[in-house]
Amino acid sequence: MSTLPVFTKENLIEWADKIDGRLGPISGRDADNLAVLLRSTAAYIALLQKDRTDGDAAVRDAIRETASTADELAFWRYQAIVGRAYMLDRHALKMPLMEESAAWKEATKQLEDARVEENRERIAGVDFPRVPLS
Repeated sequence: MSTLPVFTKENLIEWADKIDGRLGPISGRDADNLAVLLRSTAAYIALLQKDRTDGDAAVRDAIRETASTADELAFWRYQAIVGRAYMLDRHALKMPLMEESAAWKEATKQLEDARVEENRERIAGVDFPRVPLS
């Protein structure tokens, strides 16, 4: 993504000089109209830059919130697996590599199966609209 150019008094004078070079000297009403155009363009670009900055901040906040939620979900998933593994084998928590135990693998499988079943139940009553393929 490229950044919007920053227009300054010097940039606008350079543009006015380029226009003078191509069209000849501008004066009177044409010069006033050009000045209005350049000022309104500079104001519009400043507004676009502010909107872009606000949008970037909103996206950063959304990403931060999503990452925080993902971290929390990962924590609770881990806690659920630990609890289920403990229910399957009370000695699983004392193993040096608990995550590699048979109880851990079974607990992970059971929780994944429960998640799939819950999602199946959740969408079972939903009537999705038919969209024609063309």
